[in-house]
Amino acid sequence: MIHVRQGWDRYEGAQEPKSAGGIRTVPIPEPLYEILDEKLLRLGRSERLIFGKTATEPFNYFSLRERTERAWSKAELRPSDLQLHEGRRSYSSFLSAAGVPDSRADRYMGHANHTVQGRYRHQLDPQYLDDAKTFTEYLRKADTPTRAGQVRDSEGQSVAV
Repeated sequence: MIHVRQGWDRYEGAQEPKSAGGIRTVPIPEPLYEILDEKLLRLGRSERLIFGKTATEPFNYFSLRERTERAWSKAELRPSDLQLHEGRRSYSSFLSAAGVPDSRADRYMGHANHTVQGRYRHQLDPQYLDDAKTFTEYLRKADTPTRAGQVRDSEGQSVAV
């Protein structure tokens, strides 16, 4: 888990979260945990920081960006303009695709208002296919195209939905 206790501004430093929801514990999947744990062990940082170097500078945008670009280069990947905020959007989209309830995903994202989630979540390609299959199955159960509001039960009887 990652424990979020405060915000960070690259010019002003530590800041209080925008809302009470900003202080939170965020679950991370096991594969990411293993990567982060290995990196922390290699770095030998007692502060257990990934995005910064010291407790007085727990997040440094420029050094993080530089390390990211070096990692992309080493992996022979083309650098992109992705920022950390896109990581937030991806995390939210993956939580949704995995079936994590919106109420918990909102808590993990630090949203005090549940209406914010729509700005973060994006439909993933496999979800389009799943939704098309679900819709197709619904239509296949219909008696005729004009009766799509009714389906057949297990005994073949027409049932309104």
